[in-house]
Amino acid sequence: MKLILTRTVKTPIYTEGIIMDSQGTFICHSLEDTERDLSCSPKVEHHTAIPRGTYRITLSHSPKFRRMLPLLENVPMFTGIRIHSGNTPNDTSGCILVGEKAGEGIIKNSRMTEEKIVKLLTDSSRKKELNYIEIR
Repeated sequence: MKLILTRTVKTPIYTEGIIMDSQGTFICHSLEDTERDLSCSPKVEHHTAIPRGTYRITLSHSPKFRRMLPLLENVPMFTGIRIHSGNTPNDTSGCILVGEKAGEGIIKNSRMTEEKIVKLLTDSSRKKELNYIEIR
């Protein structure tokens, strides 16, 4: 399965986006830290969105969240990047939050949305498909 995250709103504090599948079907909204041009400014730990690109996703147990979550692999200058629940930019810490848009820089129903994405990726893995996310 390939997920496509298109960033739609960029502010100095957060980045909003939408996630679709490769067929263009809407899956959910996303919330990340602010996007920075890492070629000309330094990464700000826990306050920088991951670089645009395509990353393999694996499902693994998160010690921090104590459950199975999607993990993005081989993200330059980043480690431990997950897709998980949360509601505000304070919850991102460099990761991708998923849910329904509830206001500027706020998402809701994130745990339910996280579970939906984990199920999609699990079903894809059972079919022996590789999972990816393309961030635009």
